[in-house]
Amino acid sequence: MLENRPIVSITIGYIIGILMGLYCKISIVPFYILIFLLYGIIKKKEKKKNFKLFSLKRYFRYVKIIITKNVFMIIIISSIISNSITISLNNKYENLYKNLDKTSVKVEAIVVSIPNEKQYKDVYKIKVKKINSNIKYENTYLYLNVKTKNIKFEYGDIIIIGEFKYPSTRKNYKGFDYKQYLKSIKILGSIDLKVLESQEKAKNISILKLSNKIFLKIRELIKNNYEKDIADVIMSITFGYTNQLNEEIKENFLESNLADVMAVSGLHIGYLIIFTKFIFEKIAGKRAGRIITIFVIIIYMCITGFSQSVVRATIMAILLLFSGIVYRKSDIWQNLSLALLILLIYNPFSILNVSTILTFGATIGIVSRISKSVTISATIAIFPIIMIFFNKIYLSSFIISIIIGVLIGLIVIGGLIFVVFYKILEILMIKNSYVNILGFIIKSVINLAEVGSNLPLNQIYVTTPSVISIILYYLFIFIFSNIYKIYKEKHPNVFQKRIRNLVALLKFRVKQNENKIISSSIIILILILTLNCIPQKMKIYFIDVGQGDSSLIITPKNKKILIDGGGSEFGDFDVGKNILVPYLLDRKIKTLDYIIISHFDTDHCQGILYVMEKLNVRNIIIGKQYDKSKNFEKFINIAKKRNIKIDIAKRGDRLNIEKNIYFDVIWPDEKNMISDNWINNNSLVCKLNYKEFSILFTGDIEKIAEKAILEKYGILKSTILKIAHHGSKTSSTIDFLKNVAPEVVLIGVGEDNNFGHPSSQTIENLEKMNILIYRTDLMGEIAINTDGFEYKISKFVNNNK
Repeated sequence: MLENRPIVSITIGYIIGILMGLYCKISIVPFYILIFLLYGIIKKKEKKKNFKLFSLKRYFRYVKIIITKNVFMIIIISSIISNSITISLNNKYENLYKNLDKTSVKVEAIVVSIPNEKQYKDVYKIKVKKINSNIKYENTYLYLNVKTKNIKFEYGDIIIIGEFKYPSTRKNYKGFDYKQYLKSIKILGSIDLKVLESQEKAKNISILKLSNKIFLKIRELIKNNYEKDIADVIMSITFGYTNQLNEEIKENFLESNLADVMAVSGLHIGYLIIFTKFIFEKIAGKRAGRIITIFVIIIYMCITGFSQSVVRATIMAILLLFSGIVYRKSDIWQNLSLALLILLIYNPFSILNVSTILTFGATIGIVSRISKSVTISATIAIFPIIMIFFNKIYLSSFIISIIIGVLIGLIVIGGLIFVVFYKILEILMIKNSYVNILGFIIKSVINLAEVGSNLPLNQIYVTTPSVISIILYYLFIFIFSNIYKIYKEKHPNVFQKRIRNLVALLKFRVKQNENKIISSSIIILILILTLNCIPQKMKIYFIDVGQGDSSLIITPKNKKILIDGGGSEFGDFDVGKNILVPYLLDRKIKTLDYIIISHFDTDHCQGILYVMEKLNVRNIIIGKQYDKSKNFEKFINIAKKRNIKIDIAKRGDRLNIEKNIYFDVIWPDEKNMISDNWINNNSLVCKLNYKEFSILFTGDIEKIAEKAILEKYGILKSTILKIAHHGSKTSSTIDFLKNVAPEVVLIGVGEDNNFGHPSSQTIENLEKMNILIYRTDLMGEIAINTDGFEYKISKFVNNNK
């Protein structure tokens, strides 16, 4: 139990303290004081006669078997320490953010990585020496974005640069929090290279610099002997270097649930240990062989850049090997806890890192022996974690992942043999044969990943599970696996008899309490029906999709309507994949009753195209097209493939959703379509009506369309207006705003966008008319709740950072 595993107790306490500091952001000490006070009061009361509230001895006698007084004190002390450290570190981060001025930052730093070469920039990791001549920022880390391709840095370069870029926080419901992610890998933020004031080469030679030189020589060696795709896969699988990996190959690995093989982790360290031990134990004996193996994996850790996954796997491996060296039996729970504790001491925020959670979750599953199969045990353990973070379950690629898992071992060991014994292979004149054999294995892995990514039912999207369902899942797994093991191992014949007796007892209890069960069921049914009869509110979510528009409407009877989906023509960031689909699944939405596409500009429809491919869509409403566009052609192909019904709306149509809820189609006029900038000016404009509440969605119409609409309609009075074209100066004329006369406007716009949206003139006009302005770049997601008469608006992010 925990009494004999002090490291486990310390780690449990450490985790409790960190979580309290991260989520409650308060000291844990008052909480413990309250517990001790309550304990003392209850104990005092129990001494009095006739006090029958409850007996502490009765309820805590089972807990005491696991958690003794010593264990409890260890947990308390370690949690207080970690809680204090976490709160202090978090305050340090926040103070640093507040003190760093975006436009006047001078950073003196050392480059501590090779460039991560992206489409539009190179990204370096740098270690800060000073910021604005202040050494209090020393030893913090930043990402440096270099958009000028002719500027290159080398590991160890000392540079002076500017300006600091504030990391973005979560801006949608359960969205990605980049700032928190950076904290989990001990990065303060990022800076864009505007001016390079100086650059000098570091003169000292550190272990990190030396290991980086070795890494670069390895990369050059592999690059010169293999074709590009194979070389990139060797570097990815053997050394965790994925920067230059072909996007299609990378996507196939991701789609086949093989992303973990591209990041050096416990699997790779395991293969390395098996290979190294086998060789050196034969040559130098068991004890010396294990000592050499420890040095080998430490060198490997240095060369692969000290990534968290390698560090935690290396710590576990060293502890396991060291126990063999000193001839002591290794306690896997102690080793696992110590590995996690070391990581958390180094960086408490790493507890939020998905990779850390998955690695330790899988390891706990394996150690717990949920199943005889190691792979199945790990899969069962991390099943809810994958659902939470990725909203996917993988089925048909399971067998392929097992096959590839074996081949990965050959690639890791084969790649290392090639690097270490390259000269020997040349002398023996078998280098070319070796290159061909290893190349064949890698091509097989690439092909298998492609097959896995295209298998039917390979990925099934699922909504994010609730906290209660996750707790019940792990509780069931714990109870079932332990009960089964106990009875199967000790009483194999008794197990089946106990199950039969349990079923018989349940039947008897049900029959005995038949009337109570029936009456309780009727009461529950009445309560459910009553709750369903209570009028629900309509919810509208104006989603932050960057420089674009997207709105989700959930009606009182739970109809789901999505209007536009954001997108970007610049870079390879897919809004649908990275923001919109995860957002909908977090909202527990897998089926949309209606999608309304205002027009086929990328910043309105790109996300929709991905939604159509991955989720269930019943109906899509579009306006009549003046002409065809590339996005429209893509849309038609996906709709045909997915058998989605398309309706073309025109001015004067009414789309009835449910009682008291309908859309009036305002534009386009199929008899009077606009040829000037036709995609924007023929946007589908529709007004959502719910009793006395209304909201006007305007797409990207400009002045010419606004004028045409006003000529056709007398009054467009709406409670809320979705501002056209992201607040551009080409839209939102005074006449149009006066005609709609909204109380509130919504502006979907990206932070620091290159278009100057929203226009200062538009903002000035709105302010003069005393209209409340809500914009996604400053406020994130905007939520509106209404009963059709009154409405309430809330923003996800406060304006001040």
